[in-house]
Amino acid sequence: MIELRLLTTLRLRQWRASLVPILRLFGYNPDDRSIKEFLYNLYLIAFFVVWIIFGTWGAILYQATQLGAALSLPLWRQLLVVLPWALFFLLIGVVLRYARRTPLLLSFPDIAYIAGSPAPRRALTLVQFVQEAAQSALIILPLTAVIAVVLAQSLPPEIRPFASARTAVITIPLLLFVLGFAWLWGVLRLSVPGLVDWRGYRWLPLLLLALLPFWPTAALWPGNLWLAALTGDWSAGQVGLLSLGIGLLLVGVLAVSSRINLIDVADESMTFAQIQALGAYSRLMPGLALARRSIKRQAPVAGKRPFLHLPAAAGPTTLLLRSGLVLLREGADLLILLGWGAAFTAAAQLILSSGARPEFWLYWLLGILFFPPRKLVTTFRADLAEPFLRQLLPLANWQLMAVDTAVPWILLLLGAFLVWPLQPVISPLLIVLVSLLLVLCQGLALLKLGRRQIPYVVLALAALGPVVVLGVRQSAALAAGAAMLAVVALATAVVYSDNL
Repeated sequence: MIELRLLTTLRLRQWRASLVPILRLFGYNPDDRSIKEFLYNLYLIAFFVVWIIFGTWGAILYQATQLGAALSLPLWRQLLVVLPWALFFLLIGVVLRYARRTPLLLSFPDIAYIAGSPAPRRALTLVQFVQEAAQSALIILPLTAVIAVVLAQSLPPEIRPFASARTAVITIPLLLFVLGFAWLWGVLRLSVPGLVDWRGYRWLPLLLLALLPFWPTAALWPGNLWLAALTGDWSAGQVGLLSLGIGLLLVGVLAVSSRINLIDVADESMTFAQIQALGAYSRLMPGLALARRSIKRQAPVAGKRPFLHLPAAAGPTTLLLRSGLVLLREGADLLILLGWGAAFTAAAQLILSSGARPEFWLYWLLGILFFPPRKLVTTFRADLAEPFLRQLLPLANWQLMAVDTAVPWILLLLGAFLVWPLQPVISPLLIVLVSLLLVLCQGLALLKLGRRQIPYVVLALAALGPVVVLGVRQSAALAAGAAMLAVVALATAVVYSDNL
């Protein structure tokens, strides 16, 4: 119990220290105990409550209400069918994440004071689990509240009130269930000798896909429980069964965690510790942001035995094979590309087949602008990051981008065409053209035109905006024509771009 209190105090101090740089941006000095600073603290709290919570959150909920009112009944029903599947695949994704790396992330102070200490592993695991659950809840709860508000607008008026509150109540135990299952998988890997070095363990969670054809009720049960809370059809028995599952998972996590090898935990936490050491401004300062990306790219593979080898080849074929080998070694990137292509194609098909209002295409376009498939240009970005090495590659910019992005582009298309037969309402040519625009916009954003770099958001909006507008207002043929013109224009810009 004493160790648990000490570890909790350490985490709270680390959390407070991480907030200090952010608070200083607003002119508040947490180390100053004067009356002036106290009054300024009250002002900041009032500003946050009034403008951020009531103002911004109220505007978000209003937009969610308008979006829900615009949902057509066929689209609403299709969304209710898709949500349990989405939650099941989210569970597999989280488990895959912890099957590859430790769920216990230690900073350099943690490694110095905890990894070599006799502190009980169970206490460390419990504190870390509670911390991650709290941080995840701060993100998941507002997101699920917005989704619930959108879906609740199509419910009968008698059950529409408190739909968002009901889903918030069930979201917390569902989050604990997902994290508990993923943590048990990750902690088991760190506790059993030999599992850390076994590469096949990271792919074992894919066996859960076998539940879909043989036991779909169990696979989709968490998502169906969330929908039952939304519609008010849930029961005490369902909540009790979920609570029992959470309890068993937590007992399993704490029981297995007593045998965790903290040396392996410290070794796999090096990437996290190095990024934490950069400070709170690492995302904002260009130099630190570049160092952050370099750490994320190099640290996971440093000191590890290479998986597979580059086949013998010559010329651009070598770079093409290297791009595919990188994706095979980082299996998560492969799944991300497939999932992104499938998700955005399915979303476009749902919007088009249900006859939804044009504003839904605006949200789809915003998703592409702010959440693009960045794995398309991972290898290309790495080749451009080092100018000294770039000059040794005897290829023009357009040739290098073509060979570096060919394999990721094919994977993105494969994910899109895996879901296209379900509702073939979009032209396959348009899918190919839009995917090419994503490659060209992200690739051109890394290059210089007239010694200037154009941000991806500007390029994507200029290229995809007319395609979406013409497709919604006119016809698919005009949208395809606009996409072809955009592909030609962007490709020409890539050909005449400057060498970095």
